[in-house]
Amino acid sequence: MVKSAAKELSTKVLPLQPKCIQLKANARLENQQFDYGQYIFVKAGVIAIITEQGRYLVPPEQSIWLPAKTVFQLIATTAAELICYFVEGSDQQQRCSATVLAVTPFLKSLINESISEDVKLYDDASLLSLMQLLFNRVQAAQSLALLLPAVKDQRLAAITSRQQKFPALKTDLVAWGKFVHASSRTLSRVFKNETGITYSEWKQIMVIHIAIIQLYLGESITIIAKNLGYESSSAFIYMFKKHMKVTPSHYLSS
Repeated sequence: MVKSAAKELSTKVLPLQPKCIQLKANARLENQQFDYGQYIFVKAGVIAIITEQGRYLVPPEQSIWLPAKTVFQLIATTAAELICYFVEGSDQQQRCSATVLAVTPFLKSLINESISEDVKLYDDASLLSLMQLLFNRVQAAQSLALLLPAVKDQRLAAITSRQQKFPALKTDLVAWGKFVHASSRTLSRVFKNETGITYSEWKQIMVIHIAIIQLYLGESITIIAKNLGYESSSAFIYMFKKHMKVTPSHYLSS
């Protein structure tokens, strides 16, 4: 699902060069927090960013904006290569939430230029112009609905934890209610209040997260569909395209 970014990002760039980071699969950066906003482009691999809001999945050649003071954990769900920028912003901009952002070919070319050998020959004015243009394009980027919201209620936590451990489970809230001793109506209400979405919508995002990782690792659509509990590949493809606006086979090449 793609929607317009709700709030602008800062365009004033600190005098810091982009930082390139390489991570091995399953590497973790715990309790990260910075005084400035951070923009992370995933050059290769897939990462997860975990904040108090939940789990953001960032696919290859996409990016994420993290407001200043955000406390987060970064997990490399596969081996990954990142390009990180620190950005100064106003108080209002710093209060906006973390957002996964699409990267257009033009924005990608600006990012590549910012880390090229040629950029070392730029004078200060030229470098500032490049960075301003880059972050203007970040401002215009489309946000991607790849946040899996966190839950606080202990009953919901038990349900979502088990669902993530066994993603092929087709248990509905009526059956889960017997597992956690609560009515489906209560669970539905609490789930919507805490996450802003329904349980079925949450489960779909969870499935998308798993599918993107498995697609990147080269797993076949047939196997992914089976692992996620779909009766047919076509049913999985329909769900994926409905959410991501592109079929699984074209996702990583789009």
